[in-house]
Amino acid sequence: RKRLIAFYGGSFTGIDSLMFERYLEKAHELVHAGIVHGIKASTRPDMVTDDRISMCRKAGFVEMEVGAQSMDDTVLNASRREHGSEDTVKAAHIIKDAGMRLGIQIMPGLPGEDRESYRHTVEEVISLQPDVVRIYPTVVIEGTALERFYRSGDYKPLELGEAVRRCLFAYVRFSQIGCKVLRMGLPQPENVRIVAGPQHPSFGFLVKARAFRIMAENLMERCGDD
Repeated sequence: RKRLIAFYGGSFTGIDSLMFERYLEKAHELVHAGIVHGIKASTRPDMVTDDRISMCRKAGFVEMEVGAQSMDDTVLNASRREHGSEDTVKAAHIIKDAGMRLGIQIMPGLPGEDRESYRHTVEEVISLQPDVVRIYPTVVIEGTALERFYRSGDYKPLELGEAVRRCLFAYVRFSQIGCKVLRMGLPQPENVRIVAGPQHPSFGFLVKARAFRIMAENLMERCGDD
């Protein structure tokens, strides 16, 4: 089983240059010593550059995840993401051209998204041929701009059942191309209050249980009363 250093919780390739280089240096030492087998991180798509990805690769990076969130520019603008779908496309090519595994994160239920928009996002992500994906249904966190939209009635989060259905669609489509779904549903963060949205401690289990129910119902229909 491979041991990896993972830098999560921010946009790794966008941090201060000196800190970025120090992290790479220390991580590379651990890779060179054989203590770990590689390094991975998450970042924003508009903070992926040839120079920084090249530095990551030389340090021992084997994988980079980008927070695409949506491939619909209307949704990204409504969500104030400050990046576009083309940034994700460009970032994906840079990462794959560097010989690293590509991870993509999406967030069903962002402002302005409907089912058609969400299907578009899933299919566009598939076209980038990621190795892994994470699916985080959008929840409303206390103290954020999204909470203000929610309180004013300008944003309505997905209901739990709809979030499960959308994630199941993505789970099936990604699985069909051999892309591993690492996680479905946001882990409960410490000291963070979620005020609305499809949060559940076992969200991924709900999605897979729904899949098994559908398969069982289809099997029963084919078998009839026999």
